[in-house]
Amino acid sequence: MALISCHECGSQISTEAKTCPHCGAKNKSRPPLVRKSLLILGVIIIGGFAYVASTIDPAYSIPECQEDAFKDQFMELYNNGPYAQQFNLHVIDIKNVKDITTGSEMIDRRCEITFELSNQEIGTHVVHYEYAEGRNGILIKGSPK
Repeated sequence: MALISCHECGSQISTEAKTCPHCGAKNKSRPPLVRKSLLILGVIIIGGFAYVASTIDPAYSIPECQEDAFKDQFMELYNNGPYAQQFNLHVIDIKNVKDITTGSEMIDRRCEITFELSNQEIGTHVVHYEYAEGRNGILIKGSPK
């Protein structure tokens, strides 16, 4: 809180005062409600972005294609998918994994994975990550090559 001179009588008044206590003149240096409202709105927006960023679980990091964590995520995706559920299949072995594209952002990364199913069928899928609702903001998607 700072003191300023009243524009009418020259008395010292607080910048927070609505009017001068000596002469009753309106304090013109008081920040308008609009500026305060915009400041509050800005804080809310920044807080919202911070909250969204915090919902991405750091324990659920984005692994590189060659990492075991990536292979585990793919197996979970495939085994819980409609095709595997309908035909009672599951991945029993990962045969090969390679990077197709890389990038600094997870959504730029594409991996090709070749795997063996419980019926001895060999499949190859291209897998990528997307931002999504659920799965702590991260979703892995794959499709046959």
